[in-house]
Amino acid sequence: MKHIGVLILLAATAEARPLHGSIAAGGSLLAVGAEDDHWRLDGELDISWSRIGALVALRAADRHHGLLTGGLTFELGAARPHLVLQAHADGGWDLDHDTGVLGGGLRGVLGIYGPLSVVIDSGAYVVFQPRVVLSTAAMLAIAW
Repeated sequence: MKHIGVLILLAATAEARPLHGSIAAGGSLLAVGAEDDHWRLDGELDISWSRIGALVALRAADRHHGLLTGGLTFELGAARPHLVLQAHADGGWDLDHDTGVLGGGLRGVLGIYGPLSVVIDSGAYVVFQPRVVLSTAAMLAIAW
């Protein structure tokens, strides 16, 4: 009974979380093997309504069309508005090879000044060719 009282107390003191998110663009290092590893461009938009949110991204674009992915995010921890750590699970399409993609990773948002932030996103993606793509991106972002 004591545990139920603690849970009720915690639920009663939980604050409503406002809508928050970020839009980011920057460079990424893509590891795909076969001597095709090099710098590419990434762009992301994430919107969260609680600890759970949505993420849409164009990953690894340059002369290649890249990976178009969408998925869910889960906030692992935050010291808002200056630091957020999220896990993400994505699915999408490889625009070059016309095949599906599944993957996920970790994403950190570090506030610099006002809404100006830096996003670091590392992920692993399985392209149904089959091949595995490892990506790490550092992006400049506007976060709210």
